[in-house]
Amino acid sequence: MADLRSRAKAFYAAFDVDRPINFGLDELIASDMAKPEAVYVERIHGVDESSDPVLELVDQIEYSQTNGAYLFTGNRGSGKTTELMRLAKTLRATGHEILYVDLAEHLPGSGPVELSDLLIAQLGAIGGNIEARFGSLGKPGFLERVWSFFQAEPELAPLAVPGGPAELKAALLRTPAFRVELQRRLRGKLHKLIELAQQFVVEVVNLVRIHRGDPYRKVVLITDSLEHLRGAGGPEEAQKVFVSMEALFVRHADVLRLPGLSAIYTVPPSLPMLAPSLAGLYAGGRVFTLPSVQIYEHRPRAGEAPEPSERGIAKLLAVVERRYNWHGGFFTAGQLRRLAVYSGADLRDFFRLLRLAVSHAARGGLPTSDTIFAAAEGAVRRDMLPLTNDERAWLRRIGNSSRAETPRRNELLEFARMLQNKQVLICHNGDEWYTPHPLLRAELGLSS
Repeated sequence: MADLRSRAKAFYAAFDVDRPINFGLDELIASDMAKPEAVYVERIHGVDESSDPVLELVDQIEYSQTNGAYLFTGNRGSGKTTELMRLAKTLRATGHEILYVDLAEHLPGSGPVELSDLLIAQLGAIGGNIEARFGSLGKPGFLERVWSFFQAEPELAPLAVPGGPAELKAALLRTPAFRVELQRRLRGKLHKLIELAQQFVVEVVNLVRIHRGDPYRKVVLITDSLEHLRGAGGPEEAQKVFVSMEALFVRHADVLRLPGLSAIYTVPPSLPMLAPSLAGLYAGGRVFTLPSVQIYEHRPRAGEAPEPSERGIAKLLAVVERRYNWHGGFFTAGQLRRLAVYSGADLRDFFRLLRLAVSHAARGGLPTSDTIFAAAEGAVRRDMLPLTNDERAWLRRIGNSSRAETPRRNELLEFARMLQNKQVLICHNGDEWYTPHPLLRAELGLSS
């Protein structure tokens, strides 16, 4: 029994959902917060080099002779951070300097976002990264400059917290009321904040080039996790976040194109739907979309369930093999396949299902019974419940047609919320189509 528990503990650790693969780029994501490249499964998303969004984005950055802002998206749990690290590795091999910011470490996970708090969080983090890599800027960092700016402006003085830049950083992350007040007071002073930001970015780029001894070195800034922002309460709060995202990326596209570097921002997959003109505002003329693992063959015919893709499911099973090759001691191939299908191609949920199942197996003993899998699936399903009668009817229509079923524009915000909650999945094999999460099909009375 002790040996079983120790194996279960090792299995559990192998599927940590919060540790992306960093491809050896420890200066971007520390090795103790990442998984090694050895566990990466090539072509897991089912695309070849000719249609690989990561390689297409690499080409756009390499070919461009000017600074630009690029948008990168994908379903929650599709492995965006890992793929951004693959992008960083590829660009670094061709002589680019890569800077990386995980906004989840600098902004709270809920509430509307505005240009003011984005710039302060993003560039405040970059200042710290640059000092860690090259030493002191020789000038105040961005948070120091912002704090001095607050002190110098009577209307902004209440934002100059007594603890200085360090407390400013902490307040922005941990005090929602402070963040709201910061957004409100800076709306009339955005032009000055933008000037500070642009000046700082130019200095950072110059510092990189001096330290690398290359006056033409290209610098790439990856800003990750912005798409994770959610509403703090019900549907109305979620809609406020989507509206703020649309305003940020449409109204301020020119500001997000930071001087002297290529900037990549992760955005929710629903944003192009909410703002149809979005792609034309950004470099590359498109939103670079990472497809989920293709667990379905193609768009089904009306009224039919999607046909599982054995190739896509095999990719998910290969992930298990790479991370823990004694998995057969816990689960049969059929049981693993079941979890792969019910994950909805969400790697986070797949890992969560595996961890829930193995922890139950360690307590209950082997062989692992199917009731354990039903319990794990129920835990994930509950995240998507309860459903209102209107939501049930809407999801049934989507399940029967594979379309968004949004005849009125004012329904798009609600549809975006269902995408974020994973009640609806976007599939990109062939054309773009939609399907209810597989764990909801029985709940909705849809065929499986």
